[in-house]
Amino acid sequence: MNVLITSSANKVPLVKAFRKALMDCGGRVIAADIRDDVASRFVADDFCPLPASDDPDFGRKLLEECKRERVRLLIPTRDGEMKVLAALAPELAKLGVILPLPTLAELDTCLDKRAFYRFCTEHKFPVLPVVESRGAGFPLFARASIGAGSRSATRINNAAELATFMADHPDALVQPFCADDEYTIDVLMSLDGEPLQAVSRVRGRIVAGESSYSRTVELPALMQASLDLCARLGLKGHNVVQAFVHDKKGEDFSFIEVNPRFGGVSSLSIEAGLASPERLIQMAAGDAAALKPRLIRWGLASYRFMSDLYVREGAAG
Repeated sequence: MNVLITSSANKVPLVKAFRKALMDCGGRVIAADIRDDVASRFVADDFCPLPASDDPDFGRKLLEECKRERVRLLIPTRDGEMKVLAALAPELAKLGVILPLPTLAELDTCLDKRAFYRFCTEHKFPVLPVVESRGAGFPLFARASIGAGSRSATRINNAAELATFMADHPDALVQPFCADDEYTIDVLMSLDGEPLQAVSRVRGRIVAGESSYSRTVELPALMQASLDLCARLGLKGHNVVQAFVHDKKGEDFSFIEVNPRFGGVSSLSIEAGLASPERLIQMAAGDAAALKPRLIRWGLASYRFMSDLYVREGAAG
C-alpha cells in the first residue's frame, strides 16, 4: 500500500510514522510539496513536486501522481489545500484513492472559526462566547475567522490594540481572554466517520503556534466530548481539537477550533499509543483491528527542538 502526504514540507515525524507503519505490510510513503528543498524529501521513500493547491494544474498533477504511484491513501496536512482536495474526492475515488476528509460543507464549518462557533452553540457544545460589543472589558482574545491559523491569535489589552487588529482582520472573532490551560485532543475517526479513540494532551510553551512541550493527560470527559464533536461534524481519519480546560478533572472546558488533519505535535499521541498512521493503513486495507482501542501511555511528554539534516548536494568543489 502506498501513501502520499501532501504539503509534507518539514513534517519529518509524520512521514517517519507512516513509514514505520508500512514496515509490516509493505508499501511506500511519497512526500509531496511545492518545494524540493524540504526535509521530508529525504526521509520519505519517494518525493514528488506538486504545484500550489490554487494552481490550475494542481488537480491534474495530483491525479497523475496518484495513478502512477498506485496511491491508496492520501493524507492532507495543510488547511489551505483541503477544500481543493475535497472537490477532487470523486476523481480520487475512481483511482481507488482514500481521502479521509469530510464534505465541503463540513470543511467550511471547521475552517471558518465563526461558523464553528455557531455550530457549537447550535449543537450545545461548550465554546467561548463571542464578544460583539467593542466596549467590552479587556483583555480579549482575537483571531482571524478564516486562515492564518494560530499566528493570528492574540491577546487584546485595550481599545487601541483592538482597533489595530480589526483593521487588519475585519472578519475577526473576538472572545473573552482565557488564561486556563490549553489542550489539544487528537481524535481518530473511522473512514466512515465513526468515533474510535482520542488522546488529550496539555500544550505548553507555544512557539510559532506549536507546542515546544506537550504531555498526554487522561481527561475522559474532554476526550468523549471531542469524539462526539468530530462525529457530529462528520469528520474522518485523524483530527485535532483545541480547547481551554477550566478545571483539573477536565470536566469544565470550552472548545476553540477543530482542524481535520494531523497537527504539529500529533506525533506525541501517535507515540503514546493512538497509532493513527498504522490504524489508517489498516482501515484502508479493510482490517477491523484498526477499530479497536489501543492502550495509551498517559504522562508521556514531548520536547520539540530544532534538528539539522545534512545532505550532500552537487559535486565537491
